[in-house]
Amino acid sequence: MIGKLDPTRKKSIVIGGGIAGLIAAYRLVQAGQTVQIYEKSNRLGGLIQTRVLDAGLPSMRLAETAAHSFLASPDVLKFCEELAVDCVQVRPGCKGRFVLWRGRARSLPGGIFGLLGPIGFLGLLFRVLLARFRAPGNLRAWGDRHLGRRATDLLLVPFLRGIYGARPDDLNVEMTFPRLVGLPGHSLASRWIGEKITRRVKVPAALDRRARSKMVAPRLGMESLVRALEAKLRASGRCEIFLGQELDPGVLNTRLGPNSSDANWVFALPAPALCEIVARIETLEGIEPTFSASLRRVKQVPLTTITVFVKDSVFRRGAPKGVGILIPEAEKGRQCLGILFNSSSWEGRVGESSAPAKDTRSPAKDAISSATPDARSSYTMMFSSSAPLPDDLVRREFQAVLQSWGCRLSDDGPANDGWETHPTSWPRALPVYGDDLRAAWDAASQGFFAKPGRVWFSNSTGQISLRGMIETRF
Repeated sequence: MIGKLDPTRKKSIVIGGGIAGLIAAYRLVQAGQTVQIYEKSNRLGGLIQTRVLDAGLPSMRLAETAAHSFLASPDVLKFCEELAVDCVQVRPGCKGRFVLWRGRARSLPGGIFGLLGPIGFLGLLFRVLLARFRAPGNLRAWGDRHLGRRATDLLLVPFLRGIYGARPDDLNVEMTFPRLVGLPGHSLASRWIGEKITRRVKVPAALDRRARSKMVAPRLGMESLVRALEAKLRASGRCEIFLGQELDPGVLNTRLGPNSSDANWVFALPAPALCEIVARIETLEGIEPTFSASLRRVKQVPLTTITVFVKDSVFRRGAPKGVGILIPEAEKGRQCLGILFNSSSWEGRVGESSAPAKDTRSPAKDAISSATPDARSSYTMMFSSSAPLPDDLVRREFQAVLQSWGCRLSDDGPANDGWETHPTSWPRALPVYGDDLRAAWDAASQGFFAKPGRVWFSNSTGQISLRGMIETRF
C-alpha cells in the first residue's frame, strides 16, 4: 500500500471494485468509515470469478478464471471466518508437488537430487552454506549466486513463473521476496540458523507473523469470497456500491484539489487503470506527467488459464495425485507454465466421480483411481499468453506434461475422453515486479500519493497475493 489515510476524515471513496477494492472497503467499514465503491464494469471481483458448471453436491464442476486457492495465515483464516466462507485444505496425502524435466515428473523435495544430478546437488549445498549475501538485484543474479545456475533454472524459475508469470531476470529481489535479502556476510544457511534461534523466544500466536500458512480454497469457489464481501458491505449500512459507473476526471480533479478535505481516496486499481486516471488529472491541472509516465513504463504479464475436465481413464497409471506440476523454461518444446490438479487437491472438485482413492495396483506412487470408468477430474493449465490457443495445442501440452502418469488422449477426438475446456485470458493480468514498478512506487509516494488522504492499494503495490491484501493494515 502506498500513501496513508487521513484519520480526521470519516468517509472513504474506493475507486475499483476488484478484490483489492472490496477488501479495502471491508477494512474501512470495520474502522468506522462510511464508504462508497465505484466500479466501472458491471461486476465486482476483478480477475476473480468462478464459473459454476454443475452445482451438484458433494461434487461440483467449477472453472476458476484466475487463482483457485491461496495461502492462509491465522489472520487470513480469521478473515474467512468473519465472512462465513468455508475453506478446505489440501487433501491429506495429496500434497505432492512436481517439476517437469526431460519429459518426466520429478517430485519435490525428494526428487531434487535426481533433478539436479550429483554435481548440481553438491553445488547447491555449497552455495547454501557458503555464498554470502551481496547487494540485492534481480532474482536471476540472486539465484545463480545462492543456488547455482541449474537449481535456479529447474527450481526457482518455474516457481516464480507460477506466481508472478515473469522471468527472474525481470524481478527485483527486495520487491518480491524481501526475506531473501540477508545481512552482509551471511549465507542462506547462517540466516536460517539465526531465524531458528530467534524463534525459540516465545511470541504470542496473534503477533507471530511467521506462523506457518496453509494452502486453502473456498469450498464453493473463489468468487464466494467476493460475494461474501459484497453481502457484508451491503448489510453494514455504511457502504454504497456503484456498478457501471466511473467518476468523471473533472469531478475527481475538483474533489482531489488542494482544498479538498471531505474524504479519503483509495485507488484500488492496477497500474494501467491508474495511469489513465492520473494522466487525465495531470492534463486538467496542466502539470508535468511524471507519475503517469512512470506508470506507463510498468510492464504487464498476460495470462491464460484453462480449466480442463477429462476422464480419469486417459491415465494408464492412474490420475495424478498432488497439488500440481510446474514446467521450467528450460524444458524444450513446452508452452505451458504448469498444471494444477484440482480434483486431487480439493474436496468437492470432481466431475462425475466420487472422492479419489489410492491406486494400489499402479506402479506410480503419486496416482489416484476413481470409482467409476467414466469419472472425470479437473485440472487448470496456465499459459503466459492472452492469444487464443487452439484446442489441439492444449491437448498436446496436457498429454506431454502428464505423460509420467501414462496420459494418452484419444486420437478420435475430445468426445471419446470426456475432454472439456473453459479458457479465460487476461492481456494484462499481473505487473512485473521490477525496476520500472519500483520507480512508479517512488514517484507515487513523492508526488500524487504524498498527501494524506490518498492511498494506492492493488496487486501493483506489493500485495500481489490475496494473503498480502488481507493482512494489510489500514
